[in-house]
Amino acid sequence: MYIKNIKSLPDVSPLTLKTDDISLNLQQKTEIVLNCTYDKEINEVIGDRDIRWQKWIGNTFKDLATFSPPGGLLPFIEREMESLYSNRTELIAPTDGSLTAVLIIKELVCDDVGVYRCWVEYYSNKANRESTSFSTVAFEATKPTEFTVFPNVIKVNQSLTLSCSADVGAPNGSIKIWKLSRDSNVTELIFTSNTSVNNTRNCTFVVTFNYIVARDENVTLFRCSSQNVLNKGAGPSLDLQISEKYGPDEISSVKESLGKSTTIFSCDRCGRFENCHKRNGEAYCVTNPWMAVAISFICLCATFVVVITYFLIKHRKSILGKPSTNSTSSRPERKGAMLPHPDEHAEITTTCNQEISQYAEVQKKQKSENVYDPDWNENELVNLAL
Repeated sequence: MYIKNIKSLPDVSPLTLKTDDISLNLQQKTEIVLNCTYDKEINEVIGDRDIRWQKWIGNTFKDLATFSPPGGLLPFIEREMESLYSNRTELIAPTDGSLTAVLIIKELVCDDVGVYRCWVEYYSNKANRESTSFSTVAFEATKPTEFTVFPNVIKVNQSLTLSCSADVGAPNGSIKIWKLSRDSNVTELIFTSNTSVNNTRNCTFVVTFNYIVARDENVTLFRCSSQNVLNKGAGPSLDLQISEKYGPDEISSVKESLGKSTTIFSCDRCGRFENCHKRNGEAYCVTNPWMAVAISFICLCATFVVVITYFLIKHRKSILGKPSTNSTSSRPERKGAMLPHPDEHAEITTTCNQEISQYAEVQKKQKSENVYDPDWNENELVNLAL
Protein backbone atom coordinates (compact mmCIF):
# COMPACT_ATOMS: atom_id res chain seq x y z
CA MET A 1 0.00 0.00 0.00
CA TYR A 2 1.38 3.37 -1.02
CA ILE A 3 0.53 6.88 0.02
CA LYS A 4 -1.22 7.57 -3.28
CA ASN A 5 -3.71 4.85 -2.42
CA ILE A 6 -4.56 6.37 0.97
CA LYS A 7 -7.02 9.25 1.29
CA SER A 8 -6.56 11.77 4.08
CA LEU A 9 -9.49 13.00 6.10
CA PRO A 10 -10.37 16.59 5.14
CA ASP A 11 -8.99 19.28 7.46
CA VAL A 12 -11.61 21.73 8.74
CA SER A 13 -9.28 23.79 10.92
CA PRO A 14 -5.98 25.65 10.59
CA LEU A 15 -3.97 22.93 12.43
CA THR A 16 -1.35 21.67 10.02
CA LEU A 17 1.05 18.72 10.00
CA LYS A 18 4.32 18.26 8.16
CA THR A 19 6.08 14.97 7.44
CA ASP A 20 8.72 13.92 4.90
CA ASP A 21 9.12 10.94 2.63
CA ILE A 22 12.33 8.99 3.20
CA SER A 23 14.41 6.91 0.81
CA LEU A 24 17.77 5.50 1.75
CA ASN A 25 20.28 2.76 1.10
CA LEU A 26 19.74 0.02 3.62
CA GLN A 27 23.38 -1.02 3.29
CA GLN A 28 24.64 2.44 4.24
CA LYS A 29 22.11 3.83 6.71
CA THR A 30 21.33 2.36 10.12
CA GLU A 31 18.28 4.38 11.15
CA ILE A 32 15.34 6.42 9.91
CA VAL A 33 13.95 9.55 11.60
CA LEU A 34 10.24 10.30 11.25
CA ASN A 35 9.29 13.87 12.22
CA CYS A 36 5.71 14.98 12.72
CA THR A 37 5.63 18.73 13.16
CA TYR A 38 2.34 20.48 13.88
CA ASP A 39 1.24 24.11 14.07
CA LYS A 40 -1.98 25.13 15.89
CA GLU A 41 -3.97 28.12 16.96
CA ILE A 42 -4.53 29.17 20.57
CA ASN A 43 -8.11 27.88 20.55
CA GLU A 44 -7.01 24.41 19.38
CA VAL A 45 -6.36 21.98 22.19
CA ILE A 46 -4.54 18.67 21.92
CA GLY A 47 -5.10 16.18 24.72
CA ASP A 48 -2.74 13.62 26.20
CA ARG A 49 -2.01 10.64 23.98
CA ASP A 50 -3.66 12.33 21.02
CA ILE A 51 -0.50 12.48 18.87
CA ARG A 52 0.36 9.14 17.28
CA TRP A 53 2.66 7.62 14.75
CA GLN A 54 0.87 4.81 12.87
CA LYS A 55 1.93 2.28 10.22
CA TRP A 56 -0.10 0.70 7.45
CA ILE A 57 -0.20 -3.04 8.18
CA GLY A 58 -2.46 -5.40 6.34
CA ASN A 59 -5.37 -3.24 5.29
CA THR A 60 -5.44 -0.66 8.05
CA PHE A 61 -3.29 1.77 10.02
CA LYS A 62 -2.17 0.51 13.42
CA ASP A 63 -0.84 2.66 16.27
CA LEU A 64 2.92 2.30 16.68
CA ALA A 65 3.91 5.07 19.13
CA THR A 66 1.83 7.51 21.22
CA PHE A 67 2.83 11.06 22.19
CA SER A 68 1.38 13.88 24.26
CA PRO A 69 1.73 17.65 23.86
CA PRO A 70 4.35 19.55 25.92
CA GLY A 71 3.97 18.90 29.64
CA GLY A 72 1.92 15.75 29.07
CA LEU A 73 2.60 12.02 29.50
CA LEU A 74 5.79 10.42 28.29
CA PRO A 75 5.69 8.77 24.83
CA PHE A 76 5.57 4.99 24.57
CA ILE A 77 5.39 2.09 22.08
CA GLU A 78 1.99 0.46 21.80
CA ARG A 79 1.85 -2.96 23.45
CA GLU A 80 0.92 -4.67 20.17
CA MET A 81 4.10 -3.34 18.53
CA GLU A 82 6.53 -3.89 21.39
CA SER A 83 7.93 -7.14 20.01
CA LEU A 84 8.91 -5.40 16.78
CA TYR A 85 10.01 -1.96 17.91
CA SER A 86 10.53 -1.59 21.65
CA ASN A 87 14.23 -2.52 21.62
CA ARG A 88 15.21 -0.51 18.57
CA THR A 89 13.25 2.72 18.71
CA GLU A 90 13.75 6.12 20.28
CA LEU A 91 10.82 8.48 20.96
CA ILE A 92 11.19 12.26 21.41
CA ALA A 93 8.10 14.13 22.65
CA PRO A 94 7.11 17.64 21.52
CA THR A 95 8.35 20.58 23.59
CA ASP A 96 7.37 24.20 23.84
CA GLY A 97 10.30 25.06 21.62
CA SER A 98 9.67 22.26 19.07
CA LEU A 99 6.19 21.00 18.36
CA THR A 100 7.51 17.83 16.80
CA ALA A 101 6.84 14.19 17.65
CA VAL A 102 9.94 12.23 16.62
CA LEU A 103 10.01 8.47 15.97
CA ILE A 104 13.53 7.08 15.39
CA ILE A 105 13.79 3.47 14.19
CA LYS A 106 17.22 1.82 14.49
CA GLU A 107 18.79 -1.46 13.36
CA LEU A 108 16.77 -1.27 10.19
CA VAL A 109 15.31 -4.35 8.53
CA CYS A 110 13.55 -4.68 5.22
CA ASP A 111 10.14 -4.80 6.96
CA ASP A 112 10.60 -1.23 8.15
CA VAL A 113 9.70 -0.03 4.69
CA GLY A 114 6.17 1.17 4.15
CA VAL A 115 3.69 4.00 4.75
CA TYR A 116 3.65 5.78 8.11
CA ARG A 117 1.03 8.29 9.24
CA CYS A 118 1.10 11.05 11.81
CA TRP A 119 -2.35 11.35 13.37
CA VAL A 120 -3.41 14.21 15.67
CA GLU A 121 -6.78 14.60 17.39
CA TYR A 122 -7.66 18.00 18.82
CA TYR A 123 -10.60 20.06 20.06
CA SER A 124 -11.62 23.26 18.23
CA ASN A 125 -14.83 25.24 17.90
CA LYS A 126 -16.62 22.96 20.33
CA ALA A 127 -15.85 19.81 18.30
CA ASN A 128 -13.26 17.05 18.14
CA ARG A 129 -11.31 17.07 14.93
CA GLU A 130 -8.47 15.07 13.28
CA SER A 131 -5.51 15.93 11.12
CA THR A 132 -3.16 13.49 9.35
CA SER A 133 -0.01 13.53 7.29
CA PHE A 134 1.82 10.68 5.60
CA SER A 135 5.45 9.65 5.31
CA THR A 136 6.58 6.95 2.90
CA VAL A 137 9.76 5.01 3.68
CA ALA A 138 11.50 3.20 0.82
CA PHE A 139 14.86 1.47 0.50
CA GLU A 140 16.93 1.96 -2.61
CA ALA A 141 17.90 -0.96 -4.83
CA THR A 142 21.63 -1.57 -5.05
CA LYS A 143 23.88 -3.03 -7.72
CA PRO A 144 23.81 -6.84 -7.82
CA THR A 145 26.65 -8.37 -5.87
CA GLU A 146 26.91 -11.54 -7.96
CA PHE A 147 25.87 -12.59 -11.45
CA THR A 148 27.03 -15.98 -12.70
CA VAL A 149 26.36 -18.42 -15.51
CA PHE A 150 26.65 -22.20 -15.44
CA PRO A 151 28.17 -24.19 -17.05
CA ASN A 152 31.42 -22.33 -17.56
CA VAL A 153 31.46 -23.16 -21.28
CA ILE A 154 28.59 -21.81 -23.35
CA LYS A 155 27.37 -23.70 -26.41
CA VAL A 156 24.58 -23.03 -28.84
CA ASN A 157 21.31 -24.81 -28.00
CA GLN A 158 22.55 -25.35 -24.46
CA SER A 159 20.54 -24.53 -21.35
CA LEU A 160 22.31 -21.93 -19.25
CA THR A 161 21.62 -21.33 -15.58
CA LEU A 162 21.87 -17.64 -14.79
CA SER A 163 22.03 -16.77 -11.10
CA CYS A 164 21.81 -13.23 -9.72
CA SER A 165 21.95 -11.90 -6.17
CA ALA A 166 21.11 -8.32 -5.18
CA ASP A 167 19.70 -6.09 -2.49
CA VAL A 168 16.51 -5.14 -4.33
CA GLY A 169 15.35 -2.66 -1.73
CA ALA A 170 11.66 -2.08 -1.01
CA PRO A 171 8.82 -1.86 -1.53
CA ASN A 172 8.15 -4.20 -4.44
CA GLY A 173 11.79 -5.09 -5.00
CA SER A 174 12.57 -7.48 -7.84
CA ILE A 175 15.34 -8.76 -10.08
CA LYS A 176 15.19 -8.60 -13.87
CA ILE A 177 17.43 -10.31 -16.41
CA TRP A 178 17.93 -8.79 -19.84
CA LYS A 179 19.76 -9.70 -23.02
CA LEU A 180 21.28 -7.58 -25.75
CA SER A 181 21.65 -8.92 -29.29
CA ARG A 182 24.59 -7.92 -31.41
CA ASP A 183 22.38 -6.40 -34.09
CA SER A 184 20.33 -4.31 -31.63
CA ASN A 185 20.91 -1.35 -29.33
CA VAL A 186 17.93 -2.10 -27.10
CA THR A 187 18.02 -4.62 -24.28
CA GLU A 188 15.25 -7.21 -24.19
CA LEU A 189 13.71 -8.35 -20.92
CA ILE A 190 13.77 -12.15 -20.65
CA PHE A 191 13.02 -12.71 -16.96
CA THR A 192 11.33 -10.94 -14.04
CA SER A 193 11.32 -12.35 -10.54
CA ASN A 194 8.36 -12.31 -8.22
CA THR A 195 8.05 -9.21 -6.06
CA SER A 196 9.89 -9.55 -2.78
CA VAL A 197 7.67 -9.80 0.30
CA ASN A 198 10.06 -7.88 2.59
CA ASN A 199 10.66 -10.81 4.88
CA THR A 200 14.44 -10.58 5.01
CA ARG A 201 16.54 -8.30 7.15
CA ASN A 202 18.53 -6.77 4.28
CA CYS A 203 16.15 -7.04 1.30
CA THR A 204 18.57 -9.43 -0.45
CA PHE A 205 16.99 -11.38 -3.24
CA VAL A 206 18.50 -14.36 -5.11
CA VAL A 207 17.04 -15.71 -8.34
CA THR A 208 18.01 -18.55 -10.68
CA PHE A 209 16.86 -18.58 -14.28
CA ASN A 210 17.37 -21.16 -17.04
CA TYR A 211 17.88 -19.83 -20.55
CA ILE A 212 18.52 -21.72 -23.82
CA VAL A 213 20.83 -20.03 -26.33
CA ALA A 214 19.18 -20.30 -29.75
CA ARG A 215 21.15 -21.17 -32.89
CA ASP A 216 20.26 -17.94 -34.69
CA GLU A 217 20.81 -15.79 -31.64
CA ASN A 218 23.89 -13.63 -31.33
CA VAL A 219 23.69 -12.42 -27.74
CA THR A 220 26.37 -9.90 -26.87
CA LEU A 221 25.57 -9.67 -23.15
CA PHE A 222 23.27 -10.67 -20.32
CA ARG A 223 22.29 -8.09 -17.70
CA CYS A 224 20.92 -8.46 -14.19
CA SER A 225 19.22 -5.41 -12.71
CA SER A 226 17.80 -4.65 -9.27
CA GLN A 227 14.81 -2.32 -8.91
CA ASN A 228 11.73 -1.33 -6.95
CA VAL A 229 9.18 1.50 -6.94
CA LEU A 230 11.95 4.10 -6.75
CA ASN A 231 13.31 3.13 -10.18
CA LYS A 232 11.58 4.43 -13.28
CA GLY A 233 13.42 2.03 -15.58
CA ALA A 234 16.04 -0.63 -15.06
CA GLY A 235 17.85 -0.20 -11.76
CA PRO A 236 21.50 -0.76 -10.91
CA SER A 237 22.84 -3.64 -12.99
CA LEU A 238 25.69 -6.08 -13.53
CA ASP A 239 26.59 -7.45 -16.97
CA LEU A 240 27.91 -10.70 -18.37
CA GLN A 241 29.46 -9.65 -21.66
CA ILE A 242 30.12 -11.93 -24.64
CA SER A 243 33.07 -10.67 -26.66
CA GLU A 244 32.71 -12.82 -29.78
CA LYS A 245 29.87 -13.58 -32.19
CA TYR A 246 28.74 -17.17 -32.37
CA GLY A 247 26.60 -18.39 -35.21
CA PRO A 248 24.62 -21.46 -36.32
CA ASP A 249 27.40 -23.94 -35.61
CA GLU A 250 28.01 -25.21 -32.12
CA ILE A 251 30.62 -22.77 -30.91
CA SER A 252 31.58 -22.37 -27.28
CA SER A 253 32.44 -19.26 -25.35
CA VAL A 254 34.70 -19.38 -22.32
CA LYS A 255 33.74 -17.49 -19.19
CA GLU A 256 36.27 -15.44 -17.28
CA SER A 257 35.76 -13.28 -14.21
CA LEU A 258 36.67 -9.61 -14.31
CA GLY A 259 36.34 -7.99 -10.88
CA LYS A 260 32.72 -7.89 -9.82
CA SER A 261 31.46 -8.72 -13.27
CA THR A 262 32.01 -11.69 -15.51
CA THR A 263 33.13 -11.52 -19.13
CA ILE A 264 32.59 -14.33 -21.63
CA PHE A 265 35.26 -14.72 -24.32
CA SER A 266 35.08 -16.78 -27.50
CA CYS A 267 38.23 -18.16 -29.08
CA ASP A 268 36.59 -20.53 -31.53
CA ARG A 269 37.48 -18.46 -34.56
CA CYS A 270 41.12 -19.44 -33.99
CA GLY A 271 42.50 -22.11 -36.32
CA ARG A 272 44.30 -25.31 -35.44
CA PHE A 273 47.68 -23.62 -35.57
CA GLU A 274 46.67 -20.57 -33.52
CA ASN A 275 46.55 -19.76 -29.82
CA CYS A 276 43.88 -17.58 -28.18
CA HIS A 277 45.01 -14.56 -26.19
CA LYS A 278 42.72 -12.18 -24.29
CA ARG A 279 43.56 -8.51 -23.80
CA ASN A 280 41.36 -5.59 -22.75
CA GLY A 281 38.22 -7.67 -22.93
CA GLU A 282 38.93 -8.85 -26.49
CA ALA A 283 39.98 -12.23 -27.88
CA TYR A 284 42.91 -12.45 -30.32
CA CYS A 285 44.15 -15.39 -32.40
CA VAL A 286 47.96 -15.62 -32.58
CA THR A 287 49.89 -18.15 -34.68
CA ASN A 288 51.70 -20.70 -32.54
CA PRO A 289 55.47 -20.16 -33.08
CA TRP A 290 56.24 -23.80 -32.29
CA MET A 291 53.95 -24.83 -35.11
CA ALA A 292 56.16 -22.97 -37.60
CA VAL A 293 59.21 -24.80 -36.22
CA ALA A 294 57.43 -28.14 -36.56
CA ILE A 295 56.43 -27.44 -40.18
CA SER A 296 60.00 -26.43 -41.08
CA PHE A 297 61.36 -29.63 -39.52
CA ILE A 298 58.87 -31.77 -41.44
CA CYS A 299 59.80 -30.08 -44.74
CA LEU A 300 63.53 -30.62 -44.03
CA CYS A 301 62.99 -34.31 -43.31
CA ALA A 302 60.97 -34.75 -46.50
CA THR A 303 63.72 -33.09 -48.56
CA PHE A 304 66.36 -35.36 -46.98
CA VAL A 305 64.33 -38.49 -47.82
CA VAL A 306 63.92 -37.40 -51.47
CA VAL A 307 67.67 -36.73 -51.88
CA ILE A 308 68.66 -40.06 -50.33
CA THR A 309 66.18 -41.92 -52.55
CA TYR A 310 67.54 -40.18 -55.66
CA PHE A 311 71.16 -41.15 -54.93
CA LEU A 312 70.20 -44.75 -54.17
CA ILE A 313 68.38 -45.11 -57.50
CA LYS A 314 71.29 -43.52 -59.38
CA HIS A 315 73.82 -45.81 -57.68
CA ARG A 316 71.81 -48.91 -58.54
CA LYS A 317 71.58 -47.92 -62.20
CA SER A 318 75.36 -47.41 -62.37
CA ILE A 319 76.00 -50.89 -60.95
CA LEU A 320 73.62 -52.62 -63.38
CA GLY A 321 75.20 -50.83 -66.36
CA LYS A 322 78.78 -52.30 -65.83
CA PRO A 323 79.84 -55.64 -67.77
CA SER A 324 80.60 -58.77 -65.70
CA THR A 325 84.37 -59.66 -65.28
CA ASN A 326 83.92 -62.86 -63.29
CA SER A 327 83.46 -65.21 -66.36
CA THR A 328 86.61 -66.42 -68.21
CA SER A 329 84.73 -68.26 -70.92
CA SER A 330 81.99 -67.22 -73.29
CA ARG A 331 80.09 -70.26 -72.15
CA PRO A 332 78.22 -70.12 -68.88
CA GLU A 333 79.35 -72.57 -66.23
CA ARG A 334 77.41 -75.75 -65.87
CA LYS A 335 75.16 -75.64 -62.85
CA GLY A 336 75.00 -79.40 -62.55
CA ALA A 337 77.26 -82.29 -63.47
CA MET A 338 74.41 -84.39 -64.87
CA LEU A 339 73.33 -81.85 -67.47
CA PRO A 340 75.59 -81.66 -70.59
CA HIS A 341 76.23 -78.58 -72.54
CA PRO A 342 73.80 -78.16 -75.47
CA ASP A 343 76.66 -78.56 -77.98
CA GLU A 344 77.78 -81.79 -76.36
CA HIS A 345 74.20 -83.06 -76.39
CA ALA A 346 74.03 -82.30 -80.11
CA GLU A 347 77.27 -84.31 -80.74
CA ILE A 348 75.94 -87.31 -78.80
CA THR A 349 72.72 -87.22 -80.73
CA THR A 350 74.57 -87.14 -84.06
CA THR A 351 76.79 -90.09 -83.09
CA CYS A 352 73.78 -92.07 -81.93
CA ASN A 353 71.98 -91.46 -85.19
CA GLN A 354 75.03 -92.65 -87.11
CA GLU A 355 75.25 -95.86 -85.07
CA ILE A 356 71.57 -96.55 -85.59
CA SER A 357 72.01 -96.09 -89.32
CA GLN A 358 74.94 -98.52 -89.36
CA TYR A 359 72.94 -101.04 -87.39
CA ALA A 360 70.06 -100.80 -89.84
CA GLU A 361 72.41 -101.40 -92.80
CA VAL A 362 73.92 -104.44 -91.07
CA GLN A 363 70.50 -105.93 -90.46
CA LYS A 364 69.60 -105.53 -94.08
CA LYS A 365 72.86 -107.17 -95.03
CA GLN A 366 72.26 -110.15 -92.71
CA LYS A 367 68.82 -110.70 -94.15
CA SER A 368 70.22 -110.76 -97.65
CA GLU A 369 73.48 -112.54 -96.95
CA ASN A 370 72.57 -114.38 -93.78
CA VAL A 371 75.81 -113.24 -92.18
CA TYR A 372 76.15 -112.77 -88.42
CA ASP A 373 78.65 -110.35 -87.01
CA PRO A 374 79.68 -111.45 -83.54
CA ASP A 375 81.33 -108.13 -82.88
CA TRP A 376 78.03 -106.26 -83.09
CA ASN A 377 75.49 -106.64 -80.31
CA GLU A 378 72.58 -104.68 -78.93
CA ASN A 379 74.27 -103.86 -75.65
CA GLU A 380 76.81 -101.81 -77.42
CA LEU A 381 74.06 -99.91 -79.20
CA VAL A 382 72.33 -99.17 -75.94
CA ASN A 383 75.58 -97.90 -74.45
CA LEU A 384 76.03 -95.63 -77.38
CA ALA A 385 72.54 -94.29 -76.97
CA LEU A 386 73.18 -93.53 -73.35
